Amino acid sequence: MLLNRALLVHHPLANVLLLPTLTPVVAAALLWRWMLNPDAGVVNYLLAQIGIKGPGWLASTEWAIPSLALIGLWGASAAVE
Repeated sequence: MLLNRALLVHHPLANVLLLPTLTPVVAAALLWRWMLNPDAGVVNYLLAQIGIKGPGWLASTEWAIPSLALIGLWGASAAVE
């Protein structure tokens, strides 16, 4: 109700209240970017351990859409639990 009132601090207060909802999204995006890094990513490191050269996940036009689909499936499964 406080946000609906015409106060001078309406917008900064709304930003402060919405910040906790955006923080996990940004953290997840940074985590996926780090994991799918073609040079130093965890996924390519694990693939290299079993002898497979990993693709350039988000850097390749061939692998970008499947990578984003994987991230979307992960987000959908996390929302269900």
